[in-house]
Amino acid sequence: MNHSSETAMRDAPVIIIGMHRSGTSLTVRLLRDLGISMGGIVFKNTEALNFQHLNRRIFAVAEGDWSTVEPVMTAMRNPDFVTQQTAAMRRAVFAGKVRVGRDVGLVSYIDHFLWRRMYRAGRRMWGWKDPRTTLTFPVWLRVFPQAKFVHVIRNGIDVAISLNRRTKVQQRSWWKRRMLEDYRPETLSFAQCFRLWELYLSFFFEQQELIPSVQILELRYEALLSEPEVQLRKLVDFLEYPVDATQITAVCTQIKQERLDNCARARLYQDEIAQLAGHPLMQALGYDYVFSTRDAPQEAA
Repeated sequence: MNHSSETAMRDAPVIIIGMHRSGTSLTVRLLRDLGISMGGIVFKNTEALNFQHLNRRIFAVAEGDWSTVEPVMTAMRNPDFVTQQTAAMRRAVFAGKVRVGRDVGLVSYIDHFLWRRMYRAGRRMWGWKDPRTTLTFPVWLRVFPQAKFVHVIRNGIDVAISLNRRTKVQQRSWWKRRMLEDYRPETLSFAQCFRLWELYLSFFFEQQELIPSVQILELRYEALLSEPEVQLRKLVDFLEYPVDATQITAVCTQIKQERLDNCARARLYQDEIAQLAGHPLMQALGYDYVFSTRDAPQEAA
């Protein structure tokens, strides 16, 4: 990567944030298919490995992790902590090294072949996704003051269902429990999964005013599934990224609208859902969860 290319990468990235299992992976896949570089080295769930590593480092300094976020939230409310981590992330990103010697800077982040094609075409937008950024964004906003943030929001009950189901799959496989760095047995509790959704979103809304309004877009997962072309056009217009209607239509063919119907899975949590559907944050976001008669579990004949 030449100097002019690296300088260009210091310009406004698009940063996808949102609670785990909220639809951030789908959002990244859509942007990537439109030609936006979302990382040369991508971990599972389309998370850019470089920035995931840096976010893990911030979490570790705060003595937390993705499922133990209260210490991270407390640290991120401390201006001194944010200042210290901003300096550390600037060194890591622009110098390309961290203390452990791993190369995580912009030079290693980008897919060089894609970047050259983007640069020649004058379409050099890039970005990343890691749900942890929902809590560390005050640091990244200082590192990239012109960054554009896309906050993907999903019904908290559906998030809890998805997260709890994933943990149960991991729990049933001993090798996944050993190999997966992010396996957390506490998320075998449906209530804890919902609680994490509440914590991630509440912290972001508490700190959201740090981001200028022209640099933040809220994207609802449900709207993206129900009207994909409308929402994707809204997204690329916000990013000021030129694409035509044909491209948007082609990219949206991967969206499965049937994912909107989560009733079959939700029935397994019906009693717990009844206690959470009226949660203040659910109400504030306009979410509800009402089971109709046809959704009720059928008695065996």
